[in-house]
Amino acid sequence: MATDTRTVEELKAAVIAGDTTITASQIEKARQAEEFAELQAQAERAKAQRDRVAELDADVATFKADYAEFAGADLSELRGLYDEAVVIVAELHDKVKARVAEQREMEERERTLERRAKELRELGLDASTGRGRLIDNSQGEWTRIAVRPEDVDGIAHEAKFGFVPGGGGLPTVHALHSDERRDDMLAIRASGYVQGTGRELLEAFIARHNAEPAVEADA
Repeated sequence: MATDTRTVEELKAAVIAGDTTITASQIEKARQAEEFAELQAQAERAKAQRDRVAELDADVATFKADYAEFAGADLSELRGLYDEAVVIVAELHDKVKARVAEQREMEERERTLERRAKELRELGLDASTGRGRLIDNSQGEWTRIAVRPEDVDGIAHEAKFGFVPGGGGLPTVHALHSDERRDDMLAIRASGYVQGTGRELLEAFIARHNAEPAVEADA
């Protein structure tokens, strides 16, 4: 005989509809089956909740252990590099400031000499300066050797992204760039700004720089 799988409500409805074959024990048995099924479902939900709590507790314990290790890590290398960078950049600022002062002095001397030459020419005398500028930037020489204080401010950006964008987003090339870095800037321009080109060239530059043998101080 097949097991009756009807619910309590379905059995009650059948009795009301006139089914005289259904007994009280059937209804009670169905009620017990439903109550037990609900208990099983509650047990599964409770177990799932306990498992979630246990999983979270385990993950929290792992995090605490990892955090303790992270918090106790030695930062002396990073701090040393930071201090070194601060000192180097500060020294660079000082040297750039001195160079800019020399540049301004050269420009002022040029203006004075050209003014004197002009006065002589107005008197009909042949000035030794000729007709051209003493500081001739027609071939970009002055641009290549004249440093700007603001170029130092771009160090952090260049160290992070590989170049400092200037007008039109083009990589800035300035007098503080070595020939090697100048070539990198021109290569970035030629790349059509392929994503990551600046950083890739910077990493290659750093690798070459770090691979260079240390220069021993004279005894």
